[in-house]
Amino acid sequence: MKYIIFGSEGFLGNALVHLLSGTSGTEVVRVDTVPLPDKAYYQINISETDKLIAFCDREQPDVIINLAGSFKAATREEMFEVNCFSPLRFLEKSAGKKQRLILIGSAAEYGINTGRNKIVESTPLLPVSDYGISKACQTFLAMSAFTRSCFPELIITRPFNIIGPGVSERLFLGAFAAQIARIEKGLRPPVIKVGNIETYRDLLTVSGVAQGIKLIAEKGKAGEIYNLCSGKPQKISTVLEKLLSFAKLAIKIEPDPILFKTNDTAYSVGDNQKIIALGMSTVSEKEIEESLRDTLDWYRMRVKQ
Repeated sequence: MKYIIFGSEGFLGNALVHLLSGTSGTEVVRVDTVPLPDKAYYQINISETDKLIAFCDREQPDVIINLAGSFKAATREEMFEVNCFSPLRFLEKSAGKKQRLILIGSAAEYGINTGRNKIVESTPLLPVSDYGISKACQTFLAMSAFTRSCFPELIITRPFNIIGPGVSERLFLGAFAAQIARIEKGLRPPVIKVGNIETYRDLLTVSGVAQGIKLIAEKGKAGEIYNLCSGKPQKISTVLEKLLSFAKLAIKIEPDPILFKTNDTAYSVGDNQKIIALGMSTVSEKEIEESLRDTLDWYRMRVKQ
């Protein structure tokens, strides 16, 4: 099976390339935008629709996976362009082509979840952040385009909170790990600043998410949406306490009003039955703990004194 991966050099892209490259009978073609030395990949922007179409026509992949996206753009227009309109233009110009296209959505599409029910794929979308709205927009428009042309075979997957080495400092786990690493290097006082840590999130390792995308590519049903999640609630305060247990010195926790969000979801945990039915492995607490430790070690190596 031949894959083309847009956004191959990012956090999730690297994990997926590693997994697929180690699979017998699989060819992986990598596409990204940021110039990196000693990296064998094609440099094409997701917004360069005609160039991407010509490239894919030449390569003739079985599966195209779009990991290109942004949860923190300079402007709202830029965020909607990369998260919604560029993938949609590519999909529409690919009409009729016999290939499978996997678009990455987000748990942020679900928005505020009242109560403590697990979120299923059919849960109404009520996004509150620009990122979540842009991804929901992608879902609605892409599914509409798919109903007009059943090819390429479209599948959308919604990852919940992805953890592991390389996770962005703009996300809660990366922010925690980066602060701990800087404290250990003496770059800041032994106090970690936090927002609301009494919320619950669904954590899945980056390697687990890569495994789920591979399963969807191989066995997923066209026109479907799949949650990529563990189905297990993790309290953010507990995650932080675990990270702090790995620290090399005592660190205090201090709430910072600036970090509290107006529309913060108290409980965001996904139902993973659809992806489990494809053969997804359940994540263990040991895997989560190892991933937390590896994330902290990753930041330790990158923080300079």
